[in-house]
Amino acid sequence: MHPASDRVGQLLVAVIALAVVWIAVRPHLLPGPAEASRETLSINLERVGGRYLTDGMIPVRCIGRLP
Repeated sequence: MHPASDRVGQLLVAVIALAVVWIAVRPHLLPGPAEASRETLSINLERVGGRYLTDGMIPVRCIGRLP
């Protein structure tokens, strides 16, 4: 290989690496504008995890250390 083509390859890899880093860092440095709407949201808790809740209770399983 010629030294010139090796440098072009290194430059190409460096540009790709910088582009990937910018794609990963951009949302943290330049957050997008927050948007809100005035629509009403309806939530139905009739089924949770495919289980039908007849008595209105949501099953909760706690995993972790005790206080």
